[in-house]
Amino acid sequence: MEFSRMEGDGTSPSEVREYVRSVLPEKLFKPTPWLILFPLVNAVILIALMYAAGASHSWLVKVGCAILIGHQMFAIGNFSHYLSHRAILQNKTVCYLFELVLWGMVGSAATVWARAHNFYHHRYTNGKNDTFRAFSQSEASEKRRFVRKFFSPNKEMKYSPLSLLTYYLTHSAYFSGLMNGKHGDVSSVVPYVPDFNKRQKRKIVLEMLVMVTIQVGYLWILDFDVLTYLAVYVIGSVAASGIASIYLFTQHSLFPLDEDNDPIRNSASLYVSAPMDFLHMYVSRHVEHHYFPSMSPIHLHHVTKTLQEKWPHLYTRITFSEVLPDIFDMPIFKQDPIEKNFGGQS
Repeated sequence: MEFSRMEGDGTSPSEVREYVRSVLPEKLFKPTPWLILFPLVNAVILIALMYAAGASHSWLVKVGCAILIGHQMFAIGNFSHYLSHRAILQNKTVCYLFELVLWGMVGSAATVWARAHNFYHHRYTNGKNDTFRAFSQSEASEKRRFVRKFFSPNKEMKYSPLSLLTYYLTHSAYFSGLMNGKHGDVSSVVPYVPDFNKRQKRKIVLEMLVMVTIQVGYLWILDFDVLTYLAVYVIGSVAASGIASIYLFTQHSLFPLDEDNDPIRNSASLYVSAPMDFLHMYVSRHVEHHYFPSMSPIHLHHVTKTLQEKWPHLYTRITFSEVLPDIFDMPIFKQDPIEKNFGGQS
């Protein structure tokens, strides 16, 4: 099943934003600097787990620690995502310094994320230039079919565990485009690869140096036990990618492709337990986040309440269990928008 693009009352995204801002207190739209304690606590837990993995002689303990490290990697990366939107800290320099270290801890680069996610995904959600959407029928190729069949949810290869690598492969494709200098609709992994100017590339070099330095620090914590480091890093990365992929599957994939970027008609939020919602810093409130990306995540529930009261016929909030069968029953290539042809070639 695919959610239809309900026309509803014709309310535009700008009108939704204006209405929500008019009924909510202005203080809810201000950053929450104290929340920076959240990733710092997660970082301490991650390092403690790293020490535990290195100190233990049991591979069962090492693997258990690696899985928990993966969860901490997701939590830190997700919070860094909010930092990139200036939802936590307003000071650009201070915010970037935190991003530099936190993204480095999870093996990524702040500028690559900001370009792919903030600039392209938020501006062109489910449109041609969206870096996170599915391929359309007019973009079909054998390479893309192979990648999507094995590494994304679809009805031809149902419940493939490899689909948990969707997020990891997606992010790797952005780095690949950065390295080979290609951008646009050139990839067999993602439909659109972000471009980077010279200044952004210089920043990414710095970010990669910080990332490598942090990885060497992890090796030091593990007494330079390369085998343990590889096991922890690989298992942790797969676990982090799995959590991120599960959220990714529910957020936009069941909506049709369309160039009209309208969050309440192309995005879904997710019901999760209160403890999990807190640990994952309310990434479940995805419709809300697309309307107000610079709003602190701890305030997004106010937007949820407003959308449910004002537009209950348009706002979509679902449980993962109820959409799981539909997610794994999707075609490999989605239908092109009416009278539009994305037509990318790999």
